[in-house]
Amino acid sequence: MSSSSNREKLVDPNNPKVRIKGERGSNQNNLRFELYSEGFRRIDLGLKSGNYFEVISLADSIITDRLNSLVQHIRQSEDDDFPHQSVGGMVLILMKEIKEREFPLPNEIKMIVNQMNNNWVPKRNFCVHSFVVVTHSNKEKSLQDRLELLKECAVEGAELSRLITNKIDGFIKKTFHNKNSDYFSPKE
Repeated sequence: MSSSSNREKLVDPNNPKVRIKGERGSNQNNLRFELYSEGFRRIDLGLKSGNYFEVISLADSIITDRLNSLVQHIRQSEDDDFPHQSVGGMVLILMKEIKEREFPLPNEIKMIVNQMNNNWVPKRNFCVHSFVVVTHSNKEKSLQDRLELLKECAVEGAELSRLITNKIDGFIKKTFHNKNSDYFSPKE
């Protein structure tokens, strides 16, 4: 991805499309707790009832928010931020920030994110953007093939959303310096 991409353009942290940073006891964190609780509840219900599009959508939203949170953690208290975007866009930004800052993100998290990006994101993209689209490249995929891929993507997304949430939240908590939102560099 070129450095001139709109995805990589930093904006004012108060921009309406920027994720509000978490602060212990804040209204946004209380709301996030409610939203995550409902999101995971609906993922479980969606898997049981076969509402796989909903599961994929919620998993995507959760994963994207956790990646965005990690990018904000890495960038600490910069005077600008990245606008919220798709899961693929957040992966690219995360990897760029890790590399440029030489940030010591645990290899386990990097591997999970890379595997998710290489395996789940293409399935998610097909299910969300091309389920009913017939192209020269997918004309051999029957309805049954597409339904099986949809279920597979939903199950994987549900697992990934929990795994990524647990790993990223654990890492952020481990490297969180104090309750005043000050971070220390894991390099220190």
